[in-house]
Amino acid sequence: MADDYLLDVLEQRVYFALKKIADQQNRINTLAHEKKELEQSLSMHKIEIDRLKRELQKAESSTDAAVVLRYQ
Repeated sequence: MADDYLLDVLEQRVYFALKKIADQQNRINTLAHEKKELEQSLSMHKIEIDRLKRELQKAESSTDAAVVLRYQ
């Protein structure tokens, strides 16, 4: 009788442990997916920042050249 009770308790604990492991694995998968999306977004933002920097440098160069020509 006591053995049956102990086996039931052990079985219940194993079940809860497996459920917790499955829940944690789902959470890991969700976080990994979110991380991948954020890394892609970051990459796109970096590309856009680089493009804007180049555009700004080009505009500054054009402005500098125009100012020099005006005062020559």
